[in-house]
Amino acid sequence: MSEGQGSHIIQPPSETPGSERPSPKKGGKGLIALGILVLVLSGGFFWYWNQSVEVALEISPSNSSLVLDGKPVTLSSEGSLDVKRGKHRLEVVHPGYITHEEALDIGFGSSPKYSIALQLQPGLLTVISDPEEATVTIGGKEYGTTPLNGQELAPGDYIVSIEKENYLPYSTQVSIEGRRERARINTTLTPAWSRVSLTTTPEGATLYVNDNAVGTTPVAMDLLLGDYELRLEMQEREPQRFSIRVPANQTVELPTRAMEWKHGSVFVATTPPGAWVKTVDQVLGQTPGTFSIPSKNPVELSVSLIDHEEETLTLTLQPDEAVERRLQLKPFTGKLSLKTTPTKAEVFINGSIRGLTPVTLELPVKAHSIELRKAGYIAQTHNLSPLANKTANYTFTLIGENQGAPLTDDQIVRALIAQKEDMIKEVSTPYGYKMILIEPDTYSMGLAQNYPERQFNETQVRMRIRQPFYMGLHEVSNGEYKRFKADHDSGIVKGVSLQSGDRPVVGISWREAVEYCNWLSGVQGLEPAYQEIDGIFSLIEPRTDGYRLPTEAEWEYVARYNSGTTNLVYPWGIEMPPLSKSGNFAGEEAKV
Repeated sequence: MSEGQGSHIIQPPSETPGSERPSPKKGGKGLIALGILVLVLSGGFFWYWNQSVEVALEISPSNSSLVLDGKPVTLSSEGSLDVKRGKHRLEVVHPGYITHEEALDIGFGSSPKYSIALQLQPGLLTVISDPEEATVTIGGKEYGTTPLNGQELAPGDYIVSIEKENYLPYSTQVSIEGRRERARINTTLTPAWSRVSLTTTPEGATLYVNDNAVGTTPVAMDLLLGDYELRLEMQEREPQRFSIRVPANQTVELPTRAMEWKHGSVFVATTPPGAWVKTVDQVLGQTPGTFSIPSKNPVELSVSLIDHEEETLTLTLQPDEAVERRLQLKPFTGKLSLKTTPTKAEVFINGSIRGLTPVTLELPVKAHSIELRKAGYIAQTHNLSPLANKTANYTFTLIGENQGAPLTDDQIVRALIAQKEDMIKEVSTPYGYKMILIEPDTYSMGLAQNYPERQFNETQVRMRIRQPFYMGLHEVSNGEYKRFKADHDSGIVKGVSLQSGDRPVVGISWREAVEYCNWLSGVQGLEPAYQEIDGIFSLIEPRTDGYRLPTEAEWEYVARYNSGTTNLVYPWGIEMPPLSKSGNFAGEEAKV
């Protein structure tokens, strides 16, 4: 074989001493060595590349099936696969989970590690409603209308809302398990309207709902849940307005409404003004004023003013007819019989002389300032009020100018008591607030020393009620006070409202109480009891016939009075504790 052929290694010939080796061509030894090196390296690389590598796999779920390059494989007990170096495709499969594909690229270096967690397949949700075509919202996102079949959702909990116009919204929570398992919602929506019917007597009235005409009575209509303003109108009949609240999914029959004839009106003026105009069962107001009254049938009106004779009007008006009535009211009169010792004293009433004593005068029923004058004697002034259709007798003793002091308390009281038999025992305001007569008397104010409850600084004194007065039978109520101040609020205590009309009014100042007294006096044509000077109210002296607050002495006398036989220590008696149902008194909490 020639030298150029190097596919085989040719052993050199044996050397003999002294002989020469033939010289190879230049560079022959290097090529041979390189060829040997290439063969050795190629063989080692091929061996190394084809070795299996242990690949660690962490699979969840752990019992998932593995497919490597299209062939099923199984993890070793240590959780690894023997994989040759290179690129591979690994599939992880488990029922109910999304198949996962992982590209393995095994190269030089240490053994790789892979962690694979399968994701659950979505669940399915079906939503059915009656009626259909309701909007379905899942987790705040709209998904279409019912019927909604097999909507894919990731596992988890969802709030599902179903809404349709004119129906109540429906909402529920649903849990989606995944793995293609199906959840189902099937609901019947509740109508958000009710059938509302209304009739009138007579029939044929036009009904307006929120100012929209809907028909004539009798009428039936479907109204959505909510509040409505209704109006009925009919020729020559009084229109009616009322409110209703319509529930959902019910049948509502409204009460039959009587359509009254349209009212007529009457303007009533009186001399003097301020008279109360009333029907049999209703106070219409004060004169002068225009008042609405029913038509077609006779209506009787009473016109009354304190201390004046009542007038009666009987009217039969046509619908929308307006009339006018002007009345001169006749004052009630009573007689004052005045006697003096000595006689022939001049009698002045409201500044005008009316005669000499003894004298009997017929006067309007109201307070009169009567002055008695006689030369050489001290003039006396008395505020006296005659009683209607009665005679009140008064006898006064005149004191000479040089005889010392004016009339004593006892003399004044005797003069007042002389008329008490003729006084009305009970009176009331136009609003029905009742007052009873309290007659003059004397009593001991405060507690005696032998009462253990007596305060160390308390002194018992003898008090005299000098003149009769009327005291209310109960506290002024919210209803009575709000005629004066409509926006007054008595408030709430421990969650209980104090606003009802029959509860006593609370939360008002002394000034507000005084203003109420003067207002009520004005309503009844009485002289106010208080006057305001520089923003300060004070009681007018001599006292008028107007309403006022009781004095401390009057209040204690009335509170302790018990048919004139016992001076009470407490409103219920003379000992503690209070008797059952004797009143609402403050407890320990009042000390806070």
